[in-house]
Amino acid sequence: MSIDIQNIRVLSTEEKFSLTGLIVGIGIGLLYILPPELLGFNPTAFAWIMPLIVSLIVIVNNASKITFPFKIWIPWIVWTGLYMLVSHEKNAFQRTVMLHTGVVIGIAFSTFRPNFYFLDIFAKGMRAYFFAILLLGFFSMSLGLSAAADANAGNFAAGATTATLISVWFVGRYSVGYSTSLFNYILLGLVPYLCNTRMGMFAVAMVFPLTFGPIGLKKRLVSLLIIICLGLLAFKTEHVQSKMFYSGHGDYSDLFQGIANLVSGSESDNSATDFATNGRKSIAIALEDGLKANYWMGNGANTTEAISFEVAGVTHPHNDWLRIQYEYGMLGVIIFICTLLYQIRSAYKMKQYAPLKIIIPFYCLGAGAFIPMMFFMLSDNILLYVGWYGNVQFAALGLFYGMTTLYKNAHK
Repeated sequence: MSIDIQNIRVLSTEEKFSLTGLIVGIGIGLLYILPPELLGFNPTAFAWIMPLIVSLIVIVNNASKITFPFKIWIPWIVWTGLYMLVSHEKNAFQRTVMLHTGVVIGIAFSTFRPNFYFLDIFAKGMRAYFFAILLLGFFSMSLGLSAAADANAGNFAAGATTATLISVWFVGRYSVGYSTSLFNYILLGLVPYLCNTRMGMFAVAMVFPLTFGPIGLKKRLVSLLIIICLGLLAFKTEHVQSKMFYSGHGDYSDLFQGIANLVSGSESDNSATDFATNGRKSIAIALEDGLKANYWMGNGANTTEAISFEVAGVTHPHNDWLRIQYEYGMLGVIIFICTLLYQIRSAYKMKQYAPLKIIIPFYCLGAGAFIPMMFFMLSDNILLYVGWYGNVQFAALGLFYGMTTLYKNAHK
């Protein structure tokens, strides 16, 4: 049986419905750069609720067409779900739902058997997303150009995570012959710098050398060497120094010592206090007793919120690995890691069924994006920032399974 979908230029009702929901969610999420008082509402909730509701409707209407391996995620969903049911913490239900919104979107998009027209629309959408994030990155920097505000560079830290996600897509395209996509990746690397987000700079830099696309070892090593040189130069700029150290200046030794102290919990010298942690260090110390008391089983769903707010005035600990361990215990961390590894393994086994030039960008965006996600988990709340990362990632992963299933069945 052959697959001749190249000339089909129509979308099903469900495909239009899902794409619309995802696009609306993304569009609302981009408003995050503007102050809520200016908008009159907080766009954060709409960025994940809209795609979630649309996806649930699609799943109900197309349950028999699901190809997403949701069984892989059941242990993690059950574990966090049980903790939610017994939790007395405010917002425990909402946080738990947000944790799994991406999976729901992935399941919904896996019910499609996308034709080339659909794939072309998705690719154009990613290109539009690229221009939007790039423009907003420059706009974000313009909001923080004054000397006093330069360290914060506007209010678009989430844009750094999105820029990293989009860069995964373009590096995937580059790996299968779309050479101009390398230019897109390079430009996206500017966004975390403009927004002055340290982990964002590191994560987007690592996208190329760690891509799941078929790029040779030599290119990966050369890219790593270039990245290291650029990183050393960027570190010396006033823009980065103002974010890196409370004093506004420091050397490479101060950087490495500050990171080592942050990880180990040591405060042996001045670099430990001068290295800017933006409250993360204080939150980690406040959570230390709870981690020791309930190491394996955790302290319950969303128990980090009240502590984070009391210590640093924020609702998240800005470290998702710490959040998972504190709330769901080391067993929860193990379940989560195993889930990610099995998901990546599943996608790796499925990619053989479809032509590489078609499937690799979706494979990279869907499965490969877990790598930078794990980096962001060290310093951010990316598991809950589904509107800026997980929604699009899992939509691509769902389409990946829909496509590979289509080709797999055609060659039986």
